[in-house]
Amino acid sequence: TVMEVTKGMEAYELDTAVRPVFSLIDDLSTWYLRRSRERIKEGGAEAAAALDTLREVLRTTALLLAPFAPFVAERVYAKVKEENGEESVHLSSWPEARSVLGAECLSLMDSLRSLVTLALEERTKKGMKVRQPLALLRVPALAFSNDADRAYAEDILRDEVNVKSVEFSKDLEGRVELDTALTPELEEEGRAREFMRAVQDFRKKLKLEPNDRITLTLSEEPSFVARFRADIAKTVNAESIALGAVEGEHAESEGVRFSLLKR
Repeated sequence: TVMEVTKGMEAYELDTAVRPVFSLIDDLSTWYLRRSRERIKEGGAEAAAALDTLREVLRTTALLLAPFAPFVAERVYAKVKEENGEESVHLSSWPEARSVLGAECLSLMDSLRSLVTLALEERTKKGMKVRQPLALLRVPALAFSNDADRAYAEDILRDEVNVKSVEFSKDLEGRVELDTALTPELEEEGRAREFMRAVQDFRKKLKLEPNDRITLTLSEEPSFVARFRADIAKTVNAESIALGAVEGEHAESEGVRFSLLKR
């Protein structure tokens, strides 16, 4: 992005210069941040690496935006500037591209994101909510030339499309196939995920912070709660899940009324 913006600026083609910044912001917000959310929440070295990368990208984006959106650039820069950095984005030097990813790496990620889009479109066509796990996704094998690429792609496809396994098929080209047959186990997991989303929405309604611990009280404990109790507690940040009278402000999901109390 730095190279493309610099090239456009040097040619006095301002529309060409600014366009790559918008593409970068889209990649950052709709892909990198979403893909990094869980590892940032878990803390440790992985979280530190993700946050360092985010800070550097935001700082560099502010520098690139400075000629076009000076006030927005200044606000972003003030939030992420280095301790010994210039006081203002407008006193800082223009960024230099330090390295360039190989075309093969960029092509792999483009192919992967295209497959995710196709798979999600297929889910929509078949009326399958994203939170409902499915058994299998088949994708073209040609896009991934080696075992390492396939292993990397499989992890992301499983997570993004919410499937249990991914099959790379030589018989597919430019399309994907989803196995939409639901077992009782898959249906229960889907109900658990819908329930967790409802609890998270209720947390937001009550203006709780992500780190706030809660006690979750349920009117009953159906089998999907019993099976996924640990996952539910971890996802909604509950110290405990109890059965009892659900009184006062409460919500309902999957036939279960629930309330929560900040600890």
